[in-house]
Amino acid sequence: MCLLGSANRDELEYENSDVIDIRRQVNRGVGFGGGPHLCLGAPLARVQLMEALPRLFRTFPGMALASAELEYEMLVVRWRKELQLSLGRDR
Repeated sequence: MCLLGSANRDELEYENSDVIDIRRQVNRGVGFGGGPHLCLGAPLARVQLMEALPRLFRTFPGMALASAELEYEMLVVRWRKELQLSLGRDR
């Protein structure tokens, strides 16, 4: 079993690997797997993100993390318990 809890967080590959930086250039990312284990939904997810993220940032240009404290949970893989955002304006 391969656990990818640290995927795309290799400090030898990425500067500030523990920082969430959606503008980071990921040249060898493993978020969607690869080879025979490539996620079938990867192309759809990429297209959706290419549409959704720019729209989100245009709508909320002041969006930021509401807290610098990020709490993680771990069962089989690691994930963030929650990600609280400040949208930078009242809605």
